[in-house]
Amino acid sequence: MNEPNGKPPADLDSHDCFLRGMALITNMTSARETRLFFQKAWKLDPDYAAACATDAWVSMNQQSTFGIVLSDERRAEAVRLAETAAELANDDALPLARAAHVLVYFDHQFDRAMSMVDKAVALNPNHGGVWHARGQVAFMCCNPDECIQSMAQASGSIREIPQ
Repeated sequence: MNEPNGKPPADLDSHDCFLRGMALITNMTSARETRLFFQKAWKLDPDYAAACATDAWVSMNQQSTFGIVLSDERRAEAVRLAETAAELANDDALPLARAAHVLVYFDHQFDRAMSMVDKAVALNPNHGGVWHARGQVAFMCCNPDECIQSMAQASGSIREIPQ
């Protein structure tokens, strides 16, 4: 996973924790440890949108990808973190897209999530992770054409859906 395209926070310890979490993010067997790094990052810097969004996104992936049943409290925490990230990530595409993905998955905020991923794509139309999140959100919003188009953009395989 790529680091967000925004500036790192002023607190370098927070950024260090974020980067340590990112180093573990592809190994979901260590999701607890991964989340602890993101939690420490946003606790050191409560305005760190990427840390909030990625912490929430890891929780969502535990449930959606690996079938781990999360407690009501954990899902509510993920929504709260995604809401915080959405407020903070005005110009940072990946945290905005990740927050949207969490909000549509856990809280069924369909219209808002679609609007958020559209904004994320406008902020960084060259980021595969942003396009992937847009595809996932479009899928959950029952918009198969937008899903297919977004996933094609994410993979870089085609630029346009043939008619």
